[in-house]
Amino acid sequence: PSSNPQAIGARLRLGDGSRLGPAREIHLGAGWLSQDSTVQVMSAAFAPKRLHVYWPGGRQTVSEIPPNAREVAVETTGGLRVLR
Repeated sequence: PSSNPQAIGARLRLGDGSRLGPAREIHLGAGWLSQDSTVQVMSAAFAPKRLHVYWPGGRQTVSEIPPNAREVAVETTGGLRVLR
């Protein structure tokens, strides 16, 4: 959303239908004179089929990940765009 375009505070989890991988949270500032990227690099021990996003404010979206997608962008509506 316009008030938080980088989704600071969102938690992301990959899933395959029966299980979820570890959670990653988007945050800013990790130390003195530093800032984390809002781009998250994720992997799983299984072939991920869904991306679960827990947005700031309590809303949740689940997006289907197309096979062989390597990089995606997620919209606040839950829409997923394959970048490569």
